[in-house]
Amino acid sequence: MRGFLWGAPPIPRRASQAIEVLEPQNEEPIELPRFRPAMELYESQELRVVLGRSCSAERDVHMETCAAERVAVVRRESGGGTILLGPGCLVYSVHISLQEHPAYTSIERSYELLLGELIRVLDLPDLTIEGSDVFYQGRKFSGNAQRRTRNHLLHHGTILYETFDLTDIERLLCEPARQPAHRNGKTHAQFLTKLPLTKEELTKRLKSYSPPI
Repeated sequence: MRGFLWGAPPIPRRASQAIEVLEPQNEEPIELPRFRPAMELYESQELRVVLGRSCSAERDVHMETCAAERVAVVRRESGGGTILLGPGCLVYSVHISLQEHPAYTSIERSYELLLGELIRVLDLPDLTIEGSDVFYQGRKFSGNAQRRTRNHLLHHGTILYETFDLTDIERLLCEPARQPAHRNGKTHAQFLTKLPLTKEELTKRLKSYSPPI
C-alpha cells in the first residue's frame, strides 16, 4: 500500500533508536492511471505505533513499554497524530489525481467529500465528522491524514472495529499534548470507541466506497 511502508525492524536496545523514519521512495510526480479512485485496505497483525510526520516519540509514546513488549515504532510520511495499529484496526487509503479531480485541491473540501462518503457506506446511526476525525455515538473511531504533492493526493485513515483492544492505546500511547478543540481534554478512554461491526461486515460495506468525482 503506497504511503505506508511496513518494514518491521526489531526494537533496538536504546528506545530512542526505535524509530525508523519512513520517507517517500520516489519524489517524482506520481502518474495515476485514468480510473475512478478506489479504496485500498490493510490491517497489521501485530501492534505497531506509527508517528505522524512531525510527531515526537518522546512526547507521544510510552517508549519503555514499547521496547519491553517489542512493539515497533515507525514514522509515516503524512501529517496527523500518532496512532496504534493492530488487529481490529483497519487502515484504508485512497489515491486521487488532483489534475483530473481538482475539487480535491482544497484540503477542507477533500475531507468533507472523502469522510462524507465513508459515513455513507458505513450506514450506521449517529455518525458525525469533526475535522479529520469521524465519530460514532459521540466518540472517535476513525482518524485521517493526507499527504499531497502538486498533482497527487494520498488520503488514509484508520477504522477501529469490534476486535480492537482500546486498552492497548492507553498502555502504549501518551495522552496527546496537542489536541483538537473537539476533544475537550478527554483521555483516550473517554474519547475513543470502536464500531460494532465484524471485519467481514466492515469490509463488505467498504467495498461500495466511491469518492465523489
